[in-house]
Amino acid sequence: MSFTFLNQLPTPAQIKEEYPLSKELTELKAKRDAMISDVICGKDDRFLVIIGPCSADNEDSVCDYVSRLTNIQEDVKDRVIIIPRVYTNKPRTTGEGYKGIASQPDPEKAPDMVEGLIAMRKMHIRAIAESGLTCADEMLYPENWGYVEDLLSYVAIGARSVEDQQHRLTVSGFDVASGMKNPTSGDFSVMLNSVYAAQHPHHFVYRGYEVETSGNPLTHVVLRGAVSKHGNTTTNYHYEDLIRLHEMYDKMDVVNQAAIIDTNHSNSGKKFKEQIRIAKEVMHNRQLSSDIKSLVKGLMIESYIEEGSQKIGEHVYGQHRYYRWLCHHYKLGFQSFHAGAGRQDGPPDQLRRTALCTDGGQLFHRQPQSGREQPERHGSGRPDRLCTDRGVHDDAVPSAGLPCMYCTGWSGGSNAGVRFRLLPGV
Repeated sequence: MSFTFLNQLPTPAQIKEEYPLSKELTELKAKRDAMISDVICGKDDRFLVIIGPCSADNEDSVCDYVSRLTNIQEDVKDRVIIIPRVYTNKPRTTGEGYKGIASQPDPEKAPDMVEGLIAMRKMHIRAIAESGLTCADEMLYPENWGYVEDLLSYVAIGARSVEDQQHRLTVSGFDVASGMKNPTSGDFSVMLNSVYAAQHPHHFVYRGYEVETSGNPLTHVVLRGAVSKHGNTTTNYHYEDLIRLHEMYDKMDVVNQAAIIDTNHSNSGKKFKEQIRIAKEVMHNRQLSSDIKSLVKGLMIESYIEEGSQKIGEHVYGQHRYYRWLCHHYKLGFQSFHAGAGRQDGPPDQLRRTALCTDGGQLFHRQPQSGREQPERHGSGRPDRLCTDRGVHDDAVPSAGLPCMYCTGWSGGSNAGVRFRLLPGV
């Protein structure tokens, strides 16, 4: 026989009894779940931002990162709901490599599933307690759901798992928002079929029991880009992709049409700084189309405390993907979104200054007296892309009477062609 049975794992009930969630945090989770549900169902027009490290590799640095989001959440609470990513399982394309803290709580030691389950639960509880934010995790192993089902406010099903029947059926028993990613092939039909399956009731075997589920109406799609048969990455966050998705959704017998855009993975070609540009384009398209605005409920972003990635054994605190660069700039994006959504709680000239920062390192603002638009230098950065054939480019505010910088090449500074714009409504 090929299997060697090493240890019998404790049941979810045993782990929960040893590491319980307090009554106060249980009430907090119920409140957060309701808010997120209202966004998915279209009852709340706030925007979801699911953000955090690619893999939750270390309890101290992950909880440190999540706690840093608390003040940002308070600043944008009327327009944005932040859901920290605390991903304790790491899918591997070939099966080789670090599989996450749930399997290997110490990356430099042998796997230990029992200690991994404990580490997974302890990390989630600590993150909630220290930040006041309930989190998201990826369900790589359906049988592990019971160990964290009282902790999570969002569950993602990855591109390699979304076609698996057991994942689909297990999600049908969840009562929290659950995002089904498009498969690595990019097939929208496969993704939408997984939503259909998870939204409907089922009768199946789960953890040694015969069970029935009622269906999960909060199941929706996550667009993460794809890989072609030639191994090239292809994107699926553009205007035409979202319109096509909306049309396909309309033909499905599902409720609560919703999509989250994953700004990394194949959408960015794993070039993490591209996430800023992708987020900008998605927000712009929501302004262009009421169908896209009603469909796209949020973004999924990878970030961490330190920029870049590390190999096992390097011991860089809070480094897996990045945080410092992205969080600084993306906070500016939150401010821009705030003002663009019609917030009027400051002097008009200050509201005009809140523009979405770019990796070109310039912040666009209005001079209060002249009304002219000028770039404000705040960092070096690098030029971004110019106008695309999709017509998604950055126009100056009509009242300023300035042409599109993309089409003219004017930048008002040393970086000709640097991307900028004010969000509609500013």
